[in-house]
Amino acid sequence: MNTTQLECFMAVANFLNFSRAAEQLRLTQPAVTHQIRTLEDELGTKLFRRTTKEVTLTQAGFQFIHDARSILSISQRAKKRLERPSAQDIVEFPIGCHSFAMLSSFPQVLGDLVGQFPGLRPQLRVVPFPHLYRLLEDEEVEAVVGYHLQEGKRSTVVYQEVARVPLVCICARESPLAGRTALRLEDLAGERLILNDPMRCPPVLARFQGELIQERSPAELCFCGGIDEALCLARAGLGVALSPHLLPPAGDGLAYLPLEGVSPVSFGVFHRARKSSPHGKVFLRLMREAFSSPAPGPDLPIDSADVP
Repeated sequence: MNTTQLECFMAVANFLNFSRAAEQLRLTQPAVTHQIRTLEDELGTKLFRRTTKEVTLTQAGFQFIHDARSILSISQRAKKRLERPSAQDIVEFPIGCHSFAMLSSFPQVLGDLVGQFPGLRPQLRVVPFPHLYRLLEDEEVEAVVGYHLQEGKRSTVVYQEVARVPLVCICARESPLAGRTALRLEDLAGERLILNDPMRCPPVLARFQGELIQERSPAELCFCGGIDEALCLARAGLGVALSPHLLPPAGDGLAYLPLEGVSPVSFGVFHRARKSSPHGKVFLRLMREAFSSPAPGPDLPIDSADVP
């Protein structure tokens, strides 16, 4: 079944006359007749009753009008959509990050980016740390937003910092800790800690968590899969979560308290060396502006041993 058959069917159904249908379609009458016959053969039923005096629709023909009209309408919409210049200019921009919580930190950046590249379509990939940077090396994503890994030997992936963010304690606003402006490590004594899976959180956080749990009993610990689950448990009042601090959504019911005496964490964008696209470069600039980072420093390689 093709659109020519359907157009011929609709024309004949409209005029109930093969000659007039052929004139409208700018085809010969035998050509229209052939299209109708092949359509009837495919459907296994007659659509018209034809005599020397008149042409009428069969019951099957009446029933088929709606289907034929719908198919032609879908076909015409698809054709018009693909004929538009903007459809031909669509460019995908796959970006990876390790948590849904991190997505809340750069919607304005994506909006500004698409404002400069109207045909750009960002595609967000949320993938755990063990796989995230491998996607970048395999060129399945163009950029990865995340925390700096251990610097080491040069690889095909480079990193540019856009901000240095503090490590914070996250608790429900109803928690007694929520009234503080900052916390020290000793303030966490007696508090239940909500711990991220070390395979699904930033390496720097995994190392810090490992240091905190050494002298704690199981009753003082609450394990979860990742930062998204940790935020949910913290909001429920089940303990204190730890995370590098980005831009928390307003009104999320949580208090974010800087942890004193702990070095800030480098946050930035990973991209492939010497393969950054024009929109990738603008994305990096917009991210830096959004986090008020100073002028860009040199690209930093990441240790390929840190990329599983």
